[in-house]
Amino acid sequence: MPASDWPVWSGCRLIIHRPPGWTGGFARGKSERVAVHNRDAAIEWAAGIVNRRDVLYLDTETTGLDSRAEIVEIAVINGVGVTVLDRLVRPSSRIPPEVTAIHGIDDDMVAGAPTWPVVFAEFAQLLQWYASIVVYNAPFDRRIINQVNQRHGLPPVEIDWHCAMQQFAVYAGRRHSLARAARSIGVPLAPTHRALADTQVCRDLVHAMAASRPCDEPLPAFRPRRRRWLPD
Repeated sequence: MPASDWPVWSGCRLIIHRPPGWTGGFARGKSERVAVHNRDAAIEWAAGIVNRRDVLYLDTETTGLDSRAEIVEIAVINGVGVTVLDRLVRPSSRIPPEVTAIHGIDDDMVAGAPTWPVVFAEFAQLLQWYASIVVYNAPFDRRIINQVNQRHGLPPVEIDWHCAMQQFAVYAGRRHSLARAARSIGVPLAPTHRALADTQVCRDLVHAMAASRPCDEPLPAFRPRRRRWLPD
């Protein structure tokens, strides 16, 4: 659908659906697109998170994205924004140059860093005092941590995981990268893509969501215009 055909609403609820009797396609080859924007639910979630003191915010940097990826940095801050863990981690394999280009961590930086079992011991001790972890893209970090744990014979992390990316998608009506989400809601970005900086941005994003104003009533369903739509 052309950008001009998407509604721009400040309200809580947005529904885009196929108009009655419409047999054509949607732009970009989409035969049907349904988006539900429930801003109030996301604000309620964020408010609940920021009012708790048993919540941590976490981010990791890795050697890649696949099942062989390892952690090269982990950062954790608590609910009031205090850094409680910030460690480089020495992986068993080299860090690919294309990955270094993203987060800036190279082999020389981690040469003298502790291995994951040492860092995980600190992390596991920390978890005893907290009930939940908030991460931007929690499924990824959870998988990475548990797959590295399995490789080292360590137990999986058993805790309540919250995905800020999924909640922001509910808030905004679509998924965003962390940087784009932060810019859209007025959260300052750090100049580097490192674990601690991204963790702080994630916390600030959740607080900004919690401080957002909910709408008074849901808006009606949006009926998109047929003109300028493209066939499948």
